Order: sequence, then C-alpha cells, then structure tokens
Amino acid sequence: MAFPQNCFIVRHSYLEANRAKIVIAMKAVIEGYFILKNDKALALQVIKKYVRVNHEDAAIGYDYYLAKYGEGIVGFVGPKKP
Repeated sequence: MAFPQNCFIVRHSYLEANRAKIVIAMKAVIEGYFILKNDKALALQVIKKYVRVNHEDAAIGYDYYLAKYGEGIVGFVGPKKP
C-alpha cells in the first residue's frame, strides 16, 4: 500500500532526557491522523487555515489524499510472528 512517509528523528540523548515530550508529540500526530479521517469538517478547517486555500481546493485535496492514502492510515504493523 502506498503511503507518504513521515520520519521523526531525535538524538538518543534528547530522547532519554525528554521521553515524555516525544511520547506526547507522537500521540498528537496519531490523533491528527484520526481526526483527519473522522472529522472532515474540522480537517477542512485546519487545511484552509494552514495551507491557505479556499474551501473547494481544501475539499479536493482532502478527498484525493484520503482516497489514495486513507486506508490503514492509523494502523499499526507489529513485528511478524515466526
């Protein structure tokens, strides 16, 4: 399945000293994807605000993104079992 990848990189020393902040940030990313899929009105509002496009363009981008990448967007793939 095609999916645009995000990569979050931190130094090991920063992670050790700030683990709680990193966990909160990762939870926020996951919650953002959840809201994207489950609250179209809010997602469009945020897209319009930060991408600075009109409602029609935001809706076109939203529909395209979810049609292409939406399936399994908030899923977890754990290690394969032997």
